[in-house]
Formats: sequence, C-alpha cells, structure tokens
Amino acid sequence: MLFDSEDTIFQLTIILMAILCGTWVYRIYSVDNTKKEPFQSSPFILRKNGEIYDEFYVDEYDDLYKSEDYSKDDYKNIITHTKINSDSSILDIGCGSGKLLKQFETNGFDHIFGMDTSKTMVETAQSNLFKGEIVCMDAISDPMMFEKDTFTHILCTHFTIYEIQDKHTLLKYCYSWLRIGGYMGIHIVVPEKYNMITPSSDLFPHLKSFSVPSDRVTQSIIEKEDYKFSSSYEFSGHEWIQHKETFEKGKIVRQNEKIMYMTDKDTIIDMAQSIGFHIVKEGSYDLIPDKYQSFIIFQKI
Repeated sequence: MLFDSEDTIFQLTIILMAILCGTWVYRIYSVDNTKKEPFQSSPFILRKNGEIYDEFYVDEYDDLYKSEDYSKDDYKNIITHTKINSDSSILDIGCGSGKLLKQFETNGFDHIFGMDTSKTMVETAQSNLFKGEIVCMDAISDPMMFEKDTFTHILCTHFTIYEIQDKHTLLKYCYSWLRIGGYMGIHIVVPEKYNMITPSSDLFPHLKSFSVPSDRVTQSIIEKEDYKFSSSYEFSGHEWIQHKETFEKGKIVRQNEKIMYMTDKDTIIDMAQSIGFHIVKEGSYDLIPDKYQSFIIFQKI
C-alpha cells in the first residue's frame, strides 16, 4: 500500500507540474499576442509623430528597419575612426530599443547612456541592457540635462537628426556636453537624392543611388505574415517631408504619419563647424549601397 500511495502522489505531482507549465506558457504567448496586435478593435487608427512609438510599433520597428544591422555599421565606424576605450562615456540620442548601445555593452563598455522621446522605446532599451541608463527626454529641452564635458562620444544615428527641427540647438548642447577631443557621430543624407526604400523590403538589396530625383523609389510594400506594410514619402516643397506608414490587416488599417525636417547636408555641416566642431571622417555604411547617405564624425577641438 505504501508503494501505491507514493506512486499516486508522484503521478499527481507530475500532472500538477504539467498544468502549471501549460498555464505559464499560455500566459506568456497570450500576453505577447495581445501586445503585438496592431489594430485593436478600431477599424482605423492614426498615429502622428511621437505617438507612433507604441508597443506594437516598437516591436515591429527593429525588424522593418534592420536596426541590428545598422547598429553594427555605426559601431564599426566609431571603433574604427575615433579614439575610444573602456573608460569612454557614450550617449546615444534617439537610442530607440537600444541596439547600438547593446553593441557597446557587449564589447565591454560600461559607461553608456541613452535618450529617447518615446517612453515605450526607453523601457524597451532599458530592458535590453544590463548596464547604462536610458532617459525619456527631448534632447533640446534642457541644456543642463547633462553637465559640461560629460561624454567622450555622442551619437545621433538612423535619421534621428531629421526628427529634430532645431538642429542648431541640438549641436550646441552636444558640443557643451562633450569633453575636449570628444566625438559626435551623425547619420546625414542628401535630402533630394537619398534612397527611401524600407530596409526589409525585397527591393533593398538592389538599391542604387539615383542621379535624378524623379527616378527615386519613395514607396515600399512588404507582405508580412500578420499584415501588409507600406511606406511612402510626401514632399512639401519646403524643408520637411511627411513619412507615412500603413499596416493593413483585412479591412482594418493603422496609419503612422511623421514629419521629418530635412535640412540640407551642407547646412548641417556648416552649423556644426560654426559651433566649433571639425570633421574627422565622412564614412559610408556597409549595409547601404547609397552614396547619398553618410555617417559623419565630428570632433570637439
């Protein structure tokens, strides 16, 4: 009888553990599926500018725009063309989900900081990092956000500078926050000519630089498992353009609209130099076969 009793208890324990594991797995996938649902219960959702960075978009963004690959390119440029070591202090403005900061963390850099205007992006970035600090702030909201001479490197990558209208103020603040000899790396494009294909599009591997603006590809369509994604750009005739993204699932639609302030490349360089920056290197991206996109490294002398 003792053997039978122990055997029964053992079997009941196994059954209970199986039930608990099944419940745990169900909850995980149930939460994830709810989180990633882009369309909710409304047939049409419109998000504008900073509003677009909600939980769904943050989950999809890195895949659509190949953030991991871009971050490797940015990291390579910084390591190759600047003086940097384990004591360096790095700030990533518009850090997104923290892919670039993760490159530094993985390679032994402890003093890493990030900034983004999206609370969801900040939370995602912080969860992806073991070290460092991420803050939810507008980079031009307060010149005293950081003390003078704090950082050895400040980075502004993947079109972040074009989400900021007052670029002169941004550059001025960054110059103050940098130490003497410090570097600022910026992703800069030629607005009239750079290619606008979404990186995860099938067209992207065949991307080329267009010499005539009318030949540019300004639209992308990507068929995903859960939705159809399209991206397009509307030109205002001024210094700004509107980037539209549409997610379609049957008759249900989510649309993102974001204004980008496309200041001319030479104007941005002139601004930086008037503040006191000097160009160290104008590099390219391995990922982007487009001569109209550059990663420019400035130095505070």
